[in-house]
Amino acid sequence: MIGIFFTAALLLLQSANTGLDGRWEGAISAGPAKLRVVLDISKASDGIYLGTLTSVDQGNVKIPIDQIQMTGDSVRLEVRSVRGIFEGTINSDKTQLKGTWTQGGPTIPLEFARTAAAAAPAKPPDTPGAATPPPNPFGLPLELKVPVAPTPLATGGKTHLVYELHITNFGGLEMLLSKLEILGGDRTLASYEGAELNSILQPPGLPGSADRRAIPPGMRTIAFLWIAIDAGSPLRFGTGSPPEIRCSKAP
Repeated sequence: MIGIFFTAALLLLQSANTGLDGRWEGAISAGPAKLRVVLDISKASDGIYLGTLTSVDQGNVKIPIDQIQMTGDSVRLEVRSVRGIFEGTINSDKTQLKGTWTQGGPTIPLEFARTAAAAAPAKPPDTPGAATPPPNPFGLPLELKVPVAPTPLATGGKTHLVYELHITNFGGLEMLLSKLEILGGDRTLASYEGAELNSILQPPGLPGSADRRAIPPGMRTIAFLWIAIDAGSPLRFGTGSPPEIRCSKAP
């Protein structure tokens, strides 16, 4: 049986951050032509960078960025759906990214220039006597549901499970998802957090949301999962019932 381990935390507001936040524009050389690309990057309340890459000259196709890492002046972006990786550095005044782009072929020089700074988050109104709510003795007010149990598909030497996980917030506060793990017995089959978690989520009615991990009260988000397991695995899968679901609250 597949188990899902899920953690969540209350959404907290922080002051605006400097760094990669904002809009960046560049162009990828494709033979004699250049393809304009735009990065829209924001920093979530828990410090995780989230963003999308838009291919302007290919119909403004917007693609989630799966990993955004900034260590000192070094920057690495992964766009796994197109096998794209950008590696480079940011200059001292945080206005230019200079590095290389690879997409399953030769390495191409690529530079981005900042065209818009990050927007500062709205300051919440002061609430006299406001305090952190006490822990809920009944656990997180979330419903996790698999509407259609996955049917194992064997191909390419692996067993594939493709399905949806619906996550609904029945509480009175916005919830921020922090980690999603897919378990098979005592094995972790897949783990998602940060920008990668953000890329597999889609909230109905809020397609333009930058941080799709945040679920407003009474709203739902959908995780689109594709789990590949090596052939010959001793795990057993049933098709008559949804995966086991376990919840806990992040520290």
